[in-house]
Amino acid sequence: MPRNPVGDAFRRYAVYGLLVLVFGTMSVLAPRFLTLDNQSALLKTASLHVLPAIGFTLVLALGQLDLSFATVMTLGGMLTIGLEPRHGWIGSIAAALACGLGIGAINGLLVTKAKVNSFIATLGTLTIIQGVVNIYCGGNTLNVDDYGVYQWLDQGGLIAPPVLIAFAAAALFEVVLQRTRFGLNLQLTGGNPAAAWAAGIGTGAATVAAFALSGLLAAAGGALAAAKNISATPKMGNESLMLVIAAVIVGGTSMKGGKGSIVGSVGAVLTLCAITNGLSLLGLGQETMSIVNGAVLAVLVLAEAIATNRRERMKGQRAELLG
Repeated sequence: MPRNPVGDAFRRYAVYGLLVLVFGTMSVLAPRFLTLDNQSALLKTASLHVLPAIGFTLVLALGQLDLSFATVMTLGGMLTIGLEPRHGWIGSIAAALACGLGIGAINGLLVTKAKVNSFIATLGTLTIIQGVVNIYCGGNTLNVDDYGVYQWLDQGGLIAPPVLIAFAAAALFEVVLQRTRFGLNLQLTGGNPAAAWAAGIGTGAATVAAFALSGLLAAAGGALAAAKNISATPKMGNESLMLVIAAVIVGGTSMKGGKGSIVGSVGAVLTLCAITNGLSLLGLGQETMSIVNGAVLAVLVLAEAIATNRRERMKGQRAELLG
């Protein structure tokens, strides 16, 4: 298929231009936007969405969907808080991560072995996990009395531990996705499964691994959020659902698979969080923020659909002769 270098470059760097535009606009409209305290709060909030965004990027680059990540976040947070009094922070977080990894692996096996469509498989998993969460917590918020981890996570200003953890993970997985055999095999599997299979790539193993990592990272995001807030609610992952999906698409990962960018996803998370933060400073309500984020997602899905349709029409043609 012919490539369009200008179009590829535009899609690659558009998210960074959008980030600069949003920061510039919000700094003018909301004078407190660029203050150190507000930027620190913005980065800490964004960091809680980065880990699940990394996992969703891996799965989407594979050409699959993982709708269960938001409830896995909630379960991870619930286990972190619920098990802390008996097993301590290390034990409870380890249990949450193991649970997320296991759920992700089950999703991958449903897709590869049972041949269930990933949308249906993870939608079913989402429903089951939500039920388990409600039974576990009785529909109530869980809290702990140990403020030590909270105080550690809340220090550092712009380079607070949650920010360092999230961005270090993003840098690591960007290298994994773009520079390692696993990441390149994953993108090849998403772009052309038949060619990947013919090349001897274990497409089933790549799929299970991507889903397992998505579950692990979602649970890690939930554990981080719960530890930072020293509490967990039955719906704590819900606010990440649309934001993460929108961010990964905005960040340049193809909805049809074959191409992904962790750095792009992180840039888009920052962009969307900056929009929400700026609107909050302007005194607008949660409903308006939801409408704006939904509108951004709708526009970008439409743009991706138009671009995909154009690429399909240009297959086998010489782009430079089409005018």
